Amino acid sequence: MQRNMHEWRDALLRAEVKKPLPILSFPGAALLGISVKELLFSAENQADAMAAVAARTDSAASVSLMDLSVEAECFGAPVHVSEEEVPTVTGRVIHSPADAETLRVPPTGAGRTGICIEAIRLASRKIADRPVFAGVIGPFSLAGRLTDVTEAMIDCYEEPEMMHTVLAKATDFLIGYIRAFKEAGADGVVIAEPLAGLLPPDLAEEFSARYVKKINDAVKEPSFLTIYHNCGNTALLTIGSILSTDSDAYHFGNAIDMTEMLGHVPADTLVFGNLDPAGILRNGDPETVKRETAALLKACGGHKNFVLSSGCDIPPATPWENIDAFFADSVPFPPARKRKRKTGRSDGLSDCDGNGCCGGFSPPFPRSLRSFRNSERACSCIFIIPDAQISSRNLLAQKQKNVANGVAVRRRAKKSSFSAILSLANRSFRLYTVGTEFFRTARLPCNTPYGN
Repeated sequence: MQRNMHEWRDALLRAEVKKPLPILSFPGAALLGISVKELLFSAENQADAMAAVAARTDSAASVSLMDLSVEAECFGAPVHVSEEEVPTVTGRVIHSPADAETLRVPPTGAGRTGICIEAIRLASRKIADRPVFAGVIGPFSLAGRLTDVTEAMIDCYEEPEMMHTVLAKATDFLIGYIRAFKEAGADGVVIAEPLAGLLPPDLAEEFSARYVKKINDAVKEPSFLTIYHNCGNTALLTIGSILSTDSDAYHFGNAIDMTEMLGHVPADTLVFGNLDPAGILRNGDPETVKRETAALLKACGGHKNFVLSSGCDIPPATPWENIDAFFADSVPFPPARKRKRKTGRSDGLSDCDGNGCCGGFSPPFPRSLRSFRNSERACSCIFIIPDAQISSRNLLAQKQKNVANGVAVRRRAKKSSFSAILSLANRSFRLYTVGTEFFRTARLPCNTPYGN
């Protein structure tokens, strides 16, 4: 059944009581009594799991698997598959510009994409009371899996032409893949672009947003919506480029302050998020889930465009009693209370004390970082590329010097612009900050002990 998805979107905006729309798919395996692996390789199992989740929950829509290894596997990337975990990409296929030039764009339906397309075809027949959304990886996140996630961040500076070559091919493939989902009966698609959440604003625009925009231009229509997903901790910094993708709706992760994000998104644009899927839904208990869900609704519910969701894909082993608790408190949203800013400046920026301003590096980011694109007066904080196992909070926890674990941080004499020289395992990395270029290349080992 073909829906007018613009009418669905507008009805959700108007609704006083909004049904939640979590990224909920893999826990459906438990409802069928099968393993995650059995889910991955069977279109029938995927469709049955989506139907079982729809029967169990009163969600605004049904969402297919968020398996971000499917597309990379089609391009030849090796993938690790286990019985009960979401698959992961374990190796790269692009090592040089020559590899990028010879990279072949696989046909739609190659690898497991054919299974996923057929699953949507079956699910759209089984689920008639709500829209069915397919799921795909975003262009930069796919390119990162083909070139290696850490290397992709560096290659944006050192090999930009190579990255654009890979991105162009990834985008062409994704357009064909999404069109196949549309033909199979999907009412929309969730485009997951988590790796873009590690980019500064200028790189996010150049290497992610413009390619997502190309996808949207090719697939959007009244009967087919696109939801952009970014669970990175720089989404508040890059919201300008994110909105330039012209997606129909936006989904954000729990690494950012959702109340602040809602202040950046137009009131007539749906915003989904952002309960912690691992820390709360997977590892919490029903009472914790209820309490945190109620707190999120209280903080964000006064915004008519806010829709309750998980911050990202809900893990396969999440207890169903926790998921039930998440849905139990879908109540009319109370008015949101406006937060008072503790600042003496009319522009909302924090005053800089010249020592790693704003007193910390853990999310949410200091207001100055969120605002630096719009103000020449924004103060400067040291910030490094967040690697898979590295947090800037742990590496740069002190304001001037941190000699623990062999890390040394030196401050320039100029107050408004800092640089850091990190010496770690006999390797040095130069980092730039907001006052110069936000950050520069930083190659850090993935097995360091500084992760969260």
